[in-house]
Amino acid sequence: MEKEQKLLFFTTKKSIHYNFDLNEVKKLLAEIEKISPIKLEIIDIDAYPDKAEQYKIDALPVIIMDNKRFIGRPKVEKILLYLQLGS
Repeated sequence: MEKEQKLLFFTTKKSIHYNFDLNEVKKLLAEIEKISPIKLEIIDIDAYPDKAEQYKIDALPVIIMDNKRFIGRPKVEKILLYLQLGS
């Protein structure tokens, strides 16, 4: 059995792009789940500033997987390619 990966999604509900970005992350999650178990953690930096500081978040949105950062609007194809290339 494969180890479940964790996808951290840092965002803010104050962003006008929040719903769009969240939908993109959910699409990404559905695609990743086809190839590997994964758990999504959505972190609103306004509600959890300590988490943002812990992960040194200085831009939004940010996805972190396996210590790899994807900054900006989530791009499903780019992240899937990263996973397929073996991280």
